[in-house]
Amino acid sequence: MKDLADKVLGDAGFYKQSCLVAIKDIIASMRNVFLEKS
Repeated sequence: MKDLADKVLGDAGFYKQSCLVAIKDIIASMRNVFLEKS
């Protein structure tokens, strides 16, 4: 049972990391578009 909990927590950490990276990419590209327009 503990192994399962460790696996779930590990997956959650991985997904959270991926989401943060994706959000940073989106913000960076939005900023680039904004700078190009101004």
